[in-house]
Amino acid sequence: MSINLVEAVQAKLGCPALHKIDPNTQEIIKDDKPVDLLAQAAIPTVLIEMYKASTNEQQAANLLRENSSSSGAKDLFKDDYTSVVERVAAYSHKSVEEAGHEMDKVTHASHAVLRENLKGTDGKSVKSFFNSQIANLKKYIPGALHIGDALHDNTIDDRTHKMEGPMSDAMHAIERLFSDGTNQKKAFNPTDDTIHYKK
Repeated sequence: MSINLVEAVQAKLGCPALHKIDPNTQEIIKDDKPVDLLAQAAIPTVLIEMYKASTNEQQAANLLRENSSSSGAKDLFKDDYTSVVERVAAYSHKSVEEAGHEMDKVTHASHAVLRENLKGTDGKSVKSFFNSQIANLKKYIPGALHIGDALHDNTIDDRTHKMEGPMSDAMHAIERLFSDGTNQKKAFNPTDDTIHYKK
């Protein structure tokens, strides 16, 4: 299945298309399209947290459950919720209440998009799907949010993840290969001539 998760969620919500981030300035690349700062902050932030949840196959499977859409952003972000909502509110010049409401809407829409596009799959498939999306998700995260700090993941704000082009695409493909959990690590047994593989 080939979809752009950011665009699918944005379309589901009916908000303007999001802008990619300039890797040099860490700010949105402005053009003649309207800018919705609240959506720009909330959509990729929620999807990044879903990606983080998907690294555990059981939690990944839970993202497809019908009742997960009723839980909202607070259950998704858990202890990080307050910090994340405050950052989204500050970036978008909205109140914390408005930001929290928007993040709930994004969470519900994201669950719906996942169920529509990954129907009948398991946690392993959801994990693989998010691994294929993560490089694209990071291209929409404004640097001013410092969401990596809030989510305890310094790779999120790393500007190299927001670059595009043949070399960057190749590096992101290699990153996905090693992060999807299907690769095996080689272990050398000094008493044997063969290399054994272990998971």
